[in-house]
Amino acid sequence: MADALSTLRNNLEDKIGRERHPDLTWPVVAYIAHMCDNLRIWAERIVGISRGGSVDVVPYDENALAAARCYDALSLPGALWSLGRSVDDWL
Repeated sequence: MADALSTLRNNLEDKIGRERHPDLTWPVVAYIAHMCDNLRIWAERIVGISRGGSVDVVPYDENALAAARCYDALSLPGALWSLGRSVDDWL
């Protein structure tokens, strides 16, 4: 996973995060933020289950979370920093 994070950072080195693929809904920075949240949410849920919590998987609405966190307005450097921390939490 560390290699993937390094590759991602290298590929985005000259980007600002507002870039958008015409076939996708969110800009680059929003997808990075989504990966951060997804890793953290699932790490939290897995730890909860492993420590005796409920095994019920509680859904979340990624679009509502994106709106609440204003994914489109986040800075790419901040989102990449957060992704590194999220990867650490997941691992």
